[in-house]
Amino acid sequence: MNINPRILAIIPARGGSKSVSNKNMKLIGDKPLIAYTIESALQAKMLTKIIVSSDNLDTLNFARQFTGIEIPFTRPRQLATDASPTIDVVKHALLHYLAHGISFDFVVLLQPTSPFRSCDLIDNAIKHIIHSHADCLISVQKIPDRFNPYWSFECQDKTLKMVGPGEKLISRRQNLPDTFHRDGKIYITRTSLIMQGKLIGGTIAGFIADNEPDINIDTPEDWKNAHIAMEKWKTILKNQF
Repeated sequence: MNINPRILAIIPARGGSKSVSNKNMKLIGDKPLIAYTIESALQAKMLTKIIVSSDNLDTLNFARQFTGIEIPFTRPRQLATDASPTIDVVKHALLHYLAHGISFDFVVLLQPTSPFRSCDLIDNAIKHIIHSHADCLISVQKIPDRFNPYWSFECQDKTLKMVGPGEKLISRRQNLPDTFHRDGKIYITRTSLIMQGKLIGGTIAGFIADNEPDINIDTPEDWKNAHIAMEKWKTILKNQF
């Protein structure tokens, strides 16, 4: 691994969305949703190149206003549907640069649907995967005890069956192991793994992002929650700079 690895940040922002129409360009506060991710990426220090991958001309034209953001292509229509796998979108960007003789060691995927992500979070996550020698990294949040999978059941033939590992229910909250869910803020993957068709695989590092709002916009209700979280986010940014 290079002492100073080359890192490509991809901001995926397709135009279509069934849940929230054209959500990447929809205003949250006084600017489009995608602007929050663009700004945090530009403020990060460890990214070699930052691109926006989109099929939507309005989104691409908006991104072009930011110095430091590259628009190397318009994403092909077949990679901009609800069924388009994220790994295909990432691999498409890598192959574009490889065709021009440019390679990277890692890809950082920054989804606009997680707008409240600081530049420090990006840089610290990159440092973590480099030092851990992991194949990929995902940012995570601790699952509240009441939702812990060790306390989960599924219904089979009108009877509850334990979902969690083991045959005995853990009765005391204090004995529950910590479990985590991915929050969608950051995915970092070695390019060698991506070229195998995997975004997550091999040795997986987790990076806890518990001091920033946990917002991942997928529904109109998530959108309302994002507006509510704006004040907390403004306070975090004020203390950061």
